Amino acid sequence: MSIESLYNSVFSLYSFEQGARDAIGGVTRVLALKQANIPCYVTYLTGQEQYTYGKNNIVADNRLFCGSIEIETTDIVRIIDEDGDNQYNILYIDECDDIQPVHHLEIDLLLIKAPYEIMESSSSSSYMESSGSSSSSSEKYSTSSASSSSTSSSSSSSG
Repeated sequence: MSIESLYNSVFSLYSFEQGARDAIGGVTRVLALKQANIPCYVTYLTGQEQYTYGKNNIVADNRLFCGSIEIETTDIVRIIDEDGDNQYNILYIDECDDIQPVHHLEIDLLLIKAPYEIMESSSSSSYMESSGSSSSSSEKYSTSSASSSSTSSSSSSSG
C-alpha cells in the first residue's frame, strides 16, 4: 500500500512577497499562492486552550504528510476541510531522507488563529474553488489590518 492512498485532503502553499505601500507609506507583505491542491493527510498532535488577557487562545499542533515538494519554513499552509478554512505556520519539515529517493515529507504545523486577510485580485468573491480547479497564481493575502470596505470620516484639525 502506498502512502498516497492515505491522503484524504488537499492544501495550498503560500509565500510572503512585498506588496504595495499602505496609506502611510509603509510596505505591506502579501501572501502569494505558490502551489494549490496538493494531496495530503493531516493529523492532530496536541491541542491546548488558554484564557489569556480576556480571550480564549487555542494552540494546536498538527502534522501534515505529503509527497516531495519544494517548501520552506517561511511558507504558510492553508487547508480547507470539515474543520473550516485554516492557515498554519510551518514549524519543521522532515524530508524522511532515510528512504531514497525522498518518499514523502512530514511537516509539523502550528494553527494561526488570526489568519491573514485576503486582498481581492479579481472580481470573484472566492479565492479558491473547492471543486478542485486550479487557482490563479495572482491570489494574494495581506498582512495589513486596514479594511477598504469600512467608511472613514475625515477630520481635519487646524492649529
